[in-house]
Order: sequence, then structure tokens, then C-alpha cells
Amino acid sequence: MKEPWTAIIHVEAGRCFGKARSGPSPSPAGQKLLICEVRLGKHSSLIARKRQDPGVVATGVSSTQSLMAAQNNRKPSPGFLKDLDWNKFEADAIPLAQLYNPPQLVSSCSGFGARLSMCINSLFTHRAPICAKPVIPCCCAKAVQSRIADLATVKLSDPDDWFVKMLSVEHPNTPEFLKGLFWMEDNYAPEVLLTFQDMDWVSGKQGYFMPKYSWTNDPSCIGTVCLCNNFNGSPASAWPFSVSPNDRWINIDPQWIYRPTEGEKITRPDGSVVEMQEGDMIRMGFRNNSDPTSGVTYQYLVRRVAYMQNGKLIKTKNYDELRRRATMPDTIGGCCGGYYNCSAVGANYIFDAYEPLSDEQVLLFPPPLEVMWPDSVIPDAVPAKR
Repeated sequence: MKEPWTAIIHVEAGRCFGKARSGPSPSPAGQKLLICEVRLGKHSSLIARKRQDPGVVATGVSSTQSLMAAQNNRKPSPGFLKDLDWNKFEADAIPLAQLYNPPQLVSSCSGFGARLSMCINSLFTHRAPICAKPVIPCCCAKAVQSRIADLATVKLSDPDDWFVKMLSVEHPNTPEFLKGLFWMEDNYAPEVLLTFQDMDWVSGKQGYFMPKYSWTNDPSCIGTVCLCNNFNGSPASAWPFSVSPNDRWINIDPQWIYRPTEGEKITRPDGSVVEMQEGDMIRMGFRNNSDPTSGVTYQYLVRRVAYMQNGKLIKTKNYDELRRRATMPDTIGGCCGGYYNCSAVGANYIFDAYEPLSDEQVLLFPPPLEVMWPDSVIPDAVPAKR
């Protein structure tokens, strides 16, 4: 019988070097051990990675760093982050984040212009029926969805089983404040819920996000277009995430999420206070994302609606509002046999059009991390809470 073998892989600057050698290993006889020597700057550690081969058992020192064997194939973070003056950025950006006034939902037209604007917007609302009603000949969205393998159809109003399934995968490097299920409230794109915990977290400060999984879309025509685009996602196209030194800002190639401090007041233009729950964040986009003074172009709330605690699903107060919007009556009328939406408009017609959510959502549930991120070594150790 041949002796067990050990593969020593040296990884520097995202490249792998190494070879397999025969000889005794510290694993029990007849088992294989794959040891990766990880060199990250001045730090070096050993990771023993579990392999999928039957009977293979991995042992060794686990790490809080996620090794990416194909890091050179990943999208780089925006170049401006390298030299960003965080103090100046925060001084300019925080006052803008504290004023909650999503520009995408501001009604700027009146009269005939407002009516025309509503007709255009009705193509993109969460409940837009055009090309999405399951009736011939306007059922092309459903036909496309039926061609996507493993696509699940779920309801926001009946969440328990599929919330648990969405939260079944968790990378050990996930920052505590990004664990759970989040709602993109006031996002007028056809996407509603997402998770951050199944990202490829290189560390608690840097990771990669792939919206192919754990990302719900409306079953509308435009939602299906976005779904198909996400379905083609891969580790190579994953969005780079970078967390600021003080954990208050998250850059998402190149957009931003802001984490308000406990008790920080977020207000609307009329002075009313936005109720923020623990774990809630604010998505921000600027004309020039390295310069907040260039102006806000996009804004919405990133609300935690559920999380797992000791194996039990906990839904937050935010879920109540999510469910209300998913089950509320339509706010705009139908025409053309119900295949299109149109109505008279009010002062806040854009918000009125996008407030109701589609109770029905479509998504791909997350596979194991090793399947989702095949070019990474997933550590076993759980990092310290932050």
C-alpha cells in the first residue's frame, strides 16, 4: 500500500506554487491531508482544508483569513479607496446620509408631465404586470423563469421556511453586524431581500458578493431581466466589498452603505425622524463616489428583517413593515385589460407607485460555500465578534 501524501502549496500575491509529495503525514493512515501555507504580508499560517473526496479528513490550524487561490481573477476594489482620506470623506458624507430623501422616489413633474412619468414608471414597479401575467400572450417572464434551474418561488407573507433556508449558509469571517436577512427598503429596482453572510469574506474587512444566490427578485419583466443577469454571476464577476477602518462605511464597487451609530438621528426633509432598528443601514450613491460633495444620486434603507439565534429564526420589527407592503392593496390602477398600470397621480406619485411590494419573489438558495466559491479555502475558525 502506498503511503499517504501531503500537498504543500505556497500562496503569495494570490498565486499558488507547490507540489505533492509522498511520505508520512500527521493524518491517520490511509487518509489524505491537504495543507496550505498561507503567506499574507508579514503573516503566515497553516490551513487544512476539507476536501470533497470520500474518506478524506482535514486537520490542522484553522485561520480567520480566507485564501483565494484565484485572487488574480477577482474584480479589484475601486482604485480611489487606496488613497481615500477617510476623515474628509466622512465629514462630507455623514450629513448627507443623515438626511433621508431618496432622490429616485422624489416626484419632480406635474400636470401632463407627471402623468407621462407615471406611465413610464409603471413599467418598472414591483408589481408591474406587463409581460409577467401568467396568461398568453403576455407571460414571457414566467416562461424565462421556468428555464432557470433550481429557481424557487416564495412569498414574503409566508417566510419562515425559506428565510431559514436563505440563512443556512454562513461564512465564518462574516462581521457580526452583517449577519441575517436584509430588506432593501425604498429601492425601486426589482430586488427586495439579500444576505451578506454567504459572501466570500477574505477577512472581516474585505469580501466578495455574488448576487446570483440569496438575492430575491420581483417576478416582473424587469425583475426577470435582472434575475437572468445575476444568474450568470461567478466568483470572477463578484462585487468587491471593503469595510472602512472604523466599520461605519462599506464600499460596494463603488457604491456605499453607511452604518449609523447607536442613537444617531436620521431625519427626512420635513424634520420627521426615520425609525432605525439595531442593525439597520443606509445605502448611498454619489455622482462621484469618491467625493460625496458631488451630490446624492441614490439612497435607501438596508433593514435587517430576520436572523438566526441558537438555531431559531428571529424576525425583527422591520419584517412587519415588509409584510404590510407585500400585502397592501395596489396603489395605481390598471388598464389595457390589466396588462399595464396607469392612474391619476398625486403629489408623491413615484413613492406611491413603488411602495407596494410583490408578495411573490424568485431566488436561488445558497449552495455550500465550497460550491459557491470554488476558488477559495473556507476557514473553520470563527472570528471575534465586532
